[in-house]
Amino acid sequence: MGPVFSEFARHGKHSASRTLGHMPKLTVYFEAAPNADLKQAAAEVQEKAAALPAVASASAQAMVTRGLGPQEIMMALQMVPAVIASATATVTALTALLAALRKLADDTPALNKVMVQVGLKKVPVDQLTEHDVQKLAGA
Repeated sequence: MGPVFSEFARHGKHSASRTLGHMPKLTVYFEAAPNADLKQAAAEVQEKAAALPAVASASAQAMVTRGLGPQEIMMALQMVPAVIASATATVTALTALLAALRKLADDTPALNKVMVQVGLKKVPVDQLTEHDVQKLAGA
């Protein structure tokens, strides 16, 4: 299963509380600059993302593609239960979180672009539609 999804597996199969099982979960991809130190960048992204107010947990891992495309860091995020009191609150919190992730990528020299998994596709954060954000929020 891999370390990135350990957080999901722990809460998904046998959730200790109902709230954890229903917290929005995001899979975020950061496209890394060529020759970037992916492990260092992944650790930095994980630390910064975990410190964001809406984030309950973050787990990042370098994805080594060996020349098959851009180097990426994949991160699993779980949102804080308090920000998901309603669908509207969840969409608002997600919108703010996505803006914070975009800023995090802009402020980290090793990163070029941030994308979010929406259904089966990766969508750059700056190209997300309102429908995409609602889908991520489970609204």
